[in-house]
Amino acid sequence: MKIRSKILIPVITVSAILFGAAAAIAVITTVQGGIEGAKKQVVAAAERYAFSIEASLESPFATVRTLTAIYEGYESMDLATRRSDFANLLHTILAKNENFLSAWTAWAPGAFDGLDENFKDRRYGTENGAFAYEFIRDKDTIIGRNLADSIRLEKRYITSYMTLSETIVGPYQPETSTSGLEVFSIVSAIVNNGRAVGVVGVEVDAKAYRDAIASIMLVREGRAALLDSDYVFLWHPDPGTIGRSITSIDTTRSEEAKAVRDGMQYSVDYKEPDEQDYYRIFTPIKVALTNKPWSLMLETPLTTIRKDSGVDGLMFMLFAAFAAVIVGQFLVMFVIAGIVAKPARLADDLLRDIAEGEGDLTRRLGIKARDEIGQFSRSFDLFSEKLSGIIGGIKDAVAELKEHSAQLDVEVKEASHAAEKIDGAIDAVVERTINQAASVEEVSSTVEQITRNIESLDNMIERQRNGVAESSASIEEMVSNISAISRNMDSFTEYMGKLVVSSDAGKAKLAGVGDLVRDISTRSQVLIDANKVIQAIAGQTNLLAMNAAIEAAHAGDAGAGFAVVADEIRKLAELSAGRSKEIAGNVKTIRGGIDRVVISSVEAEKAFTEILTLVRTVSDLQEEVKRAVAEQDTGSKQVLEALAQIRNITDEVRGASSEMTDGAGAMGAEMRNLLTITEDLKRSMQDIGAESENIKAISARVASVGERTTKLILHVEEGTDRFKV
Repeated sequence: MKIRSKILIPVITVSAILFGAAAAIAVITTVQGGIEGAKKQVVAAAERYAFSIEASLESPFATVRTLTAIYEGYESMDLATRRSDFANLLHTILAKNENFLSAWTAWAPGAFDGLDENFKDRRYGTENGAFAYEFIRDKDTIIGRNLADSIRLEKRYITSYMTLSETIVGPYQPETSTSGLEVFSIVSAIVNNGRAVGVVGVEVDAKAYRDAIASIMLVREGRAALLDSDYVFLWHPDPGTIGRSITSIDTTRSEEAKAVRDGMQYSVDYKEPDEQDYYRIFTPIKVALTNKPWSLMLETPLTTIRKDSGVDGLMFMLFAAFAAVIVGQFLVMFVIAGIVAKPARLADDLLRDIAEGEGDLTRRLGIKARDEIGQFSRSFDLFSEKLSGIIGGIKDAVAELKEHSAQLDVEVKEASHAAEKIDGAIDAVVERTINQAASVEEVSSTVEQITRNIESLDNMIERQRNGVAESSASIEEMVSNISAISRNMDSFTEYMGKLVVSSDAGKAKLAGVGDLVRDISTRSQVLIDANKVIQAIAGQTNLLAMNAAIEAAHAGDAGAGFAVVADEIRKLAELSAGRSKEIAGNVKTIRGGIDRVVISSVEAEKAFTEILTLVRTVSDLQEEVKRAVAEQDTGSKQVLEALAQIRNITDEVRGASSEMTDGAGAMGAEMRNLLTITEDLKRSMQDIGAESENIKAISARVASVGERTTKLILHVEEGTDRFKV
């Protein structure tokens, strides 16, 4: 085995083992990190989809919550119109919410108005007269109908009635459905003195939520499904899976079922029977104020996650880098081994020539190395010098010239070989430069995609800003209505002042003749008219309060504060109505007292004094109502100010999104600059390759000169060969 092989084989073997181990560790670490990052992106996407479903559920729950608050004040409503008023409110809710399929309410027997006997098998009554009614949407028509007593045996009634809370029930097919339509029913219990007296709810199309899940599968590779808190599939790409629980499909998935029931996020890697690996993530969906969350399940093939992570490209780059290092080390060690083995080759050539020739000892090795080969060469030269002393300077010069000629030939060959290796290295660099350009183009495409996503975010922010503007317009309209009520109250105050003045004048003239008594009887009719005005204002205020509560429900969380104000106005209106009834009774008493004044003026004077007191009481109540309207006007203005702040914040978010768009554009420009630099590098390496070809041509010419020199040396040597030692 040659010296060069003895040096190269151990060094290259050890280096290959060490670099191979390092490459394996680097690749494994890179792959794991890339896949984990891609999984986090899947988790983030699942959370976004879950939040979207949460938001879509909040609107019907807010509407039902508002209806419940209004219905719980049922005892203050007029018995004669209570059922029709509540039914009309359901009709209004259904008319203003096109995504609702029905609005319904059902009350326990005898709990609503005590008039069940009067409503048996009549409108607004069940077979036994209990209040149970619904409005359903049939294309563009809204139809009202009685519900049967059996409604109290259905899950949508029992679940909320027994728990005294709001809930969502379904999906199920309504009795009126003939097309296989399935709905969810959002229901809330109506509570009075700590016990349930009925429920109120709305039905929404289950297809809307299933379409939301199906749309996820249009933009993501894999599967998506929706589960309730009992880990039962509400929707799944496989129709045979819908309605089944996780554990009924696979008893080993108990941990997944527990996570869904507890509303926790859970993820797991698993293998399908088709031998494909998947990543499954469960993300909780909060269902309004209930304690029974849903869960969104996403299943993504690990091959897709691996592709999205870009680990294959990283692996190729790492392997290419390690291979380049090993090849470079081999080239360096090859050159070093050649330098080390060169003296030994020269000594071997010279000794073989002396041994196989005619014994001409005038030749010299001329090796000056300080190793064993150099020591051997010096000893041989000293021996040859002592034996060849008779050979003249000419033979020595020829021998030396021949030696230099041989050395020149070897160096020229090595230079040519090195130039060929340079060509190979340049080709490899050019190939890697092309790969780098492809990677830069791919990254540039990704940056452009990010820019488009940010522009989409700008559009969503603009839609949010328009929604806030619409809410502001609705609140401003309500403020205008409140101002109208305030003006009516001012007119009422003027009437009450006149009534008090008239009552004082009547009392002063009571001691007079019977004509004054008849005049008092006439003025008492004015009091009755004023009481009717109070009743009309109270009814109008109550209607405005219910409309305000409905508008607050449409506004969602932003209208929560206004809903409280509307509820307080409703209570004041109910109080005014009650006081009005009391005044009506007192007026009747006063009229009787006026008749008795004819018989006894003393008794008439006492009765008139009582009338004056009651009139002033009504005036005080009117002042309280006026102050309440003023407070409602102030609260409405505060709501308008809050909406203005929300609009300003939306504008700030829009500005930040614009800055992100500019940053993404700058990043794309830098990636294009990097691509230009890569192209310049490729052209430079090609220029170096051309120069390498020139070096090879020069080496060929030097080799030709060396060959001519060797021929001349042989010609001279023919004249010296006749001298033998």
